[in-house]
Amino acid sequence: MGWFSRGGAGGGKRREGPGTEERALVPLSDSPALLALLGVPADVDGASVSRQQALTLASVYRAVSLISGSVATLPLRVWRSNPDGTREEVRSFLDRPTGPLGMTQVEWVETIMVCLLLHGNAYLVREHDGRGTNALFPVDPQAVHVEWDQSYPDGRRYTVSMADGRQETFDCRRLVHIMGPSA
Repeated sequence: MGWFSRGGAGGGKRREGPGTEERALVPLSDSPALLALLGVPADVDGASVSRQQALTLASVYRAVSLISGSVATLPLRVWRSNPDGTREEVRSFLDRPTGPLGMTQVEWVETIMVCLLLHGNAYLVREHDGRGTNALFPVDPQAVHVEWDQSYPDGRRYTVSMADGRQETFDCRRLVHIMGPSA
């Protein structure tokens, strides 16, 4: 049946019925046993695991895929408040067929969700035209270094390692920082 007990401190073993085998239960609080159950080697105690290593575990890959895909397919609508108090739906840059970097709206949101799920942060560089933001380009969270600097508008300076090897500095007006939940 299942590996996890449905509650209570009954402990140890569970018998499903007459003629069935006994199985050891793994409590969710037993991290080493839970990691072993998920296929993570026991010798990774305290070691960093990269995004690529984490995604080789079927459970991690499927969880990230399921959550990011589910959130990405939710309707995303943009509304503008008018001075008279009414609201109207407006088209955003995501409504264009190719969106930023040639991504569809679903691919774009999915990319942001993967960053949040695997790194805890998502970063987007704003592209402006004369009317305001016309695109938000996702940035690999591993390429962003955040430093506290009171001379910047929100007190943070973002240094991004670009694909061509150069480093570029941004503030909150050019880089959107979406923070995931904190522990």
